[in-house]
Amino acid sequence: MELQRQYTPEVLEQYEIDKAKAEAAGVEPNRPPASHVWVKHTGTSPEQNFSTRFFEAGLIEGWLRMVDNGVLGGQEIVIRAECDSGMIDLVYKVKRTPGYYCVSTGDRIPISQTAWASPRRGELASKEAKAWLAARGLPERDYEVTNAYECVLDPDQHESFKKG
Repeated sequence: MELQRQYTPEVLEQYEIDKAKAEAAGVEPNRPPASHVWVKHTGTSPEQNFSTRFFEAGLIEGWLRMVDNGVLGGQEIVIRAECDSGMIDLVYKVKRTPGYYCVSTGDRIPISQTAWASPRRGELASKEAKAWLAARGLPERDYEVTNAYECVLDPDQHESFKKG
């Protein structure tokens, strides 16, 4: 997938002012918030993993949102994008969100907010995962961790924007 952030003229004007002030102070300027993205292509496969950094930046800037798709437990990531034919919403079905998962069953393993947010997450969360597995009679190493939003793009949209 290749996207390019797009900015309003007002935001770019303010950024130039902020950039000059930051450079005068000897610091890096903050990146301005994008209004939407330009979609160059959606890659060679409809499957996409979005990092938490990408996901959070899109949420903060407003060109990405997560919605309930009305299907039990179903979520979608919607990216507001521009293409040659105008503005569109790229709709990705979320398969998995960041977290711990049982390899043999695919079930999400509940991890406490304390363990997930801890600087020692690997140690604390893995203990919770192993306890969850033990309570179900599963091997203690029967888990995996993802730090990405694992998604799949609507097939028709992918066909329209795929690379190559």
